Amino acid sequence: SGSDWSHCAGSPPCRHPEWPPGSPPAGPGPPGAGCYLADNQLREAPAKPKSLRHLTLANNPLERVPDTLGCGLEELDLSGTKVSQLPADLTGWRTLRVLNLAHCPLSHEEKDRLEAFFDPLKTLLIF
Repeated sequence: SGSDWSHCAGSPPCRHPEWPPGSPPAGPGPPGAGCYLADNQLREAPAKPKSLRHLTLANNPLERVPDTLGCGLEELDLSGTKVSQLPADLTGWRTLRVLNLAHCPLSHEEKDRLEAFFDPLKTLLIF
């Protein structure tokens, strides 16, 4: 599962097609604004639609993310994943207002790099 984002292209609430009944929605917002894919055993993140603004991939066994995953997003939640390093070029990720990396195995060097890259007045980093 997780090969495309067609399940996130409709009107909210966005639900992954394999979610059990009663699982949480992505929340309110315009179509394509958010997608909640936490706890889905996703090992990789597919290319995302440009209209997506909020993405939750928390608690999935992801080890790496595509270079373009954060591009155009305002909020990205990778908490509880196995991601230990983000892409070297984060230029397109400057649109992020919130980047949640809590409980990820990031080195002190990677945390320092991210703190140096993102403007603390524009992006909240959660480690």
